[in-house]
Formats: sequence, C-alpha cells, structure tokens
Amino acid sequence: MRYFRGVVFCLILLCPVLVRCADAQVLGESRDQEKVLLTLEKPIVKSGRHFSAKWTIANGSSKTIWIYSTFLKGPGAGITEDASGVVILRTSIASIETVGVNTYPRADFLKLAPGMTISGTLADELPTELRQTLPRRLRMEVAFGLTIDGVRERIAEAYRNGEHPANPIIRWRTELFGEASFSNN
Repeated sequence: MRYFRGVVFCLILLCPVLVRCADAQVLGESRDQEKVLLTLEKPIVKSGRHFSAKWTIANGSSKTIWIYSTFLKGPGAGITEDASGVVILRTSIASIETVGVNTYPRADFLKLAPGMTISGTLADELPTELRQTLPRRLRMEVAFGLTIDGVRERIAEAYRNGEHPANPIIRWRTELFGEASFSNN
C-alpha cells in the first residue's frame, strides 16, 4: 500500500510537467506549420470562363511535409465563391462525403524537404454561375501533412467500405491558404 501511495504521489507531481511537455510539442508543430507558405502570382481569367494561377509552396519549417498533389495542376477538387466575392479553389474536397464513388483520381503526394520550394500553374474553368461577374480575388487551398504513412491504406479501405476515397485525405490534411487579386481587375 505504501508503494502504491508513492506512485500516486509521483504521478500527481509529474502530471503538470507532462502536460506542459505535450503542449510545447503541439505549439512547436503549430509554429512549424506556420512556416509552410502558399503564394499566388496574379491569377488570370481568359475568355470569361477559364483561369490560371501560378503558385509556389515554400517549406520554411524544420520538417519534411507531403503535399496532396492530385488536383494541384487542375482542374481543382472544387470551386465556390464566398459572400465577399472571393473565388475559393480547393485541391481537396471541402468536407466529408457521405456517399462513395466508383472511381476517383489516384492520391498523389509531393515530398517537400525543409527549405525546399516547388512551383507550378493550376488551370481550371469557372463554374457557370461565377462567369456572370468577373471575380476579384482567388483563394487557393492546398492540403498537406507531415507524413503519408497509412494514408493510401486508408483510401483503399474507404473504397472497400463504400466510403468516398477523399475522406481519408480530409481527416489527414492540414490546409495552406494563398490569396491574390485577379490581374484583369
């Protein structure tokens, strides 16, 4: 009984220290994630319906990251407009889908080591309802994570279970955001 009380007493003393260590780790990851940047050069609308945007992703963190790249060059996984008229282009679907699909593009990932930068151009077509007025700004949202361990297996499992194969990406991702004004405004 004396031994048990000693263990409980040690745990009571150590718990605040362990909690502070866990918080420091989370904060460290948060600071690292803030150092991953997505920038857009002036996006361009062509013929009132097609648009393109040059993007750059820079990993200023101390960790290797994985960019979900399936929709990174276009077309995007979804295009909407917010209340202020900003066109939102997503490279992963916005939220968990409740229905499965028969086919979906294979999940591709780009590895980006600390200090590395990648660039590219995404081209897509504006939905009909967004062609009436020329958009003013574009916000691009890109999914990334610190590891891809098990992501492909969870996607295969989603297919087997009749779940949408993009749902594991939604559960895995952290999102980068980049925003710029269209150059023809």
